[in-house]
Amino acid sequence: MTARQVVTTAQLESVASQADPGATHAPNPGEGSLAEWCAARSIKLEPAALKKDGTWYTLSAGCPWNPAHEKAAVFEGSNGSRGFHCFHDSCSAYTWNDFRERFDLGGPRRHIATGDRSDAPESPRWPVLDDAALYGLAGDVVRTIAPHTEADPVAILVQYLTAFGNAIGSLPHYFVESARQTSRLFVVLCGQSSKARKGSSWSHIRRLMWLADPDWVEAHLTNGLSSGEGLLWAVRDPVTAKHPVRTNGKVSGYEDVIEDHGVDDKRLLVMEAEFASPVRRMARDGNSLSALLRECWDTGDLRVMTTGRQRSPVQATDAYVSIVAHTTRDELLRVLDSTEYANGFANRFLWVCVRRSNVLPHGGSLDEDDLVLLGNRTRTAIASATGRGRLRLDMDADDLWCREYPDLSAGEPGLLGAITGRAEAQTIRLALLYALLDGAGEIRLPHLSAALALWRYCHDSVRCIFRGESW
Repeated sequence: MTARQVVTTAQLESVASQADPGATHAPNPGEGSLAEWCAARSIKLEPAALKKDGTWYTLSAGCPWNPAHEKAAVFEGSNGSRGFHCFHDSCSAYTWNDFRERFDLGGPRRHIATGDRSDAPESPRWPVLDDAALYGLAGDVVRTIAPHTEADPVAILVQYLTAFGNAIGSLPHYFVESARQTSRLFVVLCGQSSKARKGSSWSHIRRLMWLADPDWVEAHLTNGLSSGEGLLWAVRDPVTAKHPVRTNGKVSGYEDVIEDHGVDDKRLLVMEAEFASPVRRMARDGNSLSALLRECWDTGDLRVMTTGRQRSPVQATDAYVSIVAHTTRDELLRVLDSTEYANGFANRFLWVCVRRSNVLPHGGSLDEDDLVLLGNRTRTAIASATGRGRLRLDMDADDLWCREYPDLSAGEPGLLGAITGRAEAQTIRLALLYALLDGAGEIRLPHLSAALALWRYCHDSVRCIFRGESW
């Protein structure tokens, strides 16, 4: 049996010297000391390490998110503030707020600390989609397809929105201050392996989109995020190189020659069936995929330098990339480390809990005429949306936006805040999509209400994925 690792004094002092005030939290009235708070929840602590700025306790059971991480500690400052720290990189983003909620949501969680599951409460509840999210054409798509598939209705909804958003291109937009928000989405469907029916949910949307826009399906869908360079090449600008001009056998100058004509239509929807694979590659030194994906979500202006002085760098201007990725929760938690939380990679994605919704031994019986009708309506919506430019909120939607914006933009502490840090931008992108599906020239109250409902599902999915005990 491996001997327990000890948190050294030097490690505690190092963490204390770098402590972020936002990572600590004052106790609620009547909670007593940190040791008493932990005892009330059956959290076992190692003997205290007294420091001049407070008291550190090593957690006997290790990190509550991964008991294999034995070097984890809680802290009580001389001013009463509290903190939590795991010395393993993959859990270093968790703060006291995360630790506290981990044990307080639904009551004590003794099994985390002791292995006793007899009184373990349920994990954070599975998110519930408000009916407001099933507005308009998107709602009709879900209601038509859902009875005939075992796939989660939310998976149908977000993949339809993502596909439609890519098909219409980058021209329709909304401004949040100076940030131009378009309808491109990055989505991760998180479920239990094949039991969540993630793949079958996409097959219905692909079929519907082929009826609406077969050219887009044939030319602008691809599989797999292999590398930053591979992604950039798929949406590249023309590549030029300087070729020597010779006069009388001598080089008298250079001229630009197009070596590759690039890609004219830069719409691209990437389907990634194993999201953990590209995330692993991102961890390698020199891998550019994470940085390029962040730029894809932000502006679509991408650049990677090439070797050789005479060749122009490979770049893409106004690339319009959307992503639908599939993963399991266990695999995701193994590979996504604190770097991707902190650098803004994770909060550019909508995280969506999905699970099997029906049991259909003989499959569904979706009427082809119903799907053709949805395809025709989608084709009409695409044609209408591609001619749009800037959209604004109407008066009623603006009133709702002004009420919701403070909470959306305020952010939250700890890991939940790191992964949901672009709440206002994600919500307005969803509202833009609902408006464009409606053929509208402005974002109206039902569009924003639908977007807020779907965002709340994604927000609650983050809590369920990253803080839940088990599914």
